[in-house]
Amino acid sequence: MRKIFICLLLQLTSIGMNAQSVKQTDKEGQGIPDSTSAIKFAKQKWILKYGKGVHYREPLTVSLIGDSVWEVHSEFKPIKKDSLGRIQSIYFGGYCSIKVRRNEGKVISILCTK
Repeated sequence: MRKIFICLLLQLTSIGMNAQSVKQTDKEGQGIPDSTSAIKFAKQKWILKYGKGVHYREPLTVSLIGDSVWEVHSEFKPIKKDSLGRIQSIYFGGYCSIKVRRNEGKVISILCTK
């Protein structure tokens, strides 16, 4: 009797987990209406793909290509100079970019470098 109860409990738990994953997939399939949402979406996808240690440099640039694709990318400025042309700082780090379909929220391309 105890074995049957445990098996039934495990099956119900797995059904609940499958229902949650379907809900998450539905949210990803929705459109991305504005640039703020595009930035949030990009950060989430970069972290999911490359982990919490992903290095993207702020500020992030957002553009809408042909009214159908959001492109979000980090600014990569390796050398910062003052008004006299002297080097003030050198940045080390990567560049991140993502292209997403506006209406579907589907990732077209994603890239991060170190």
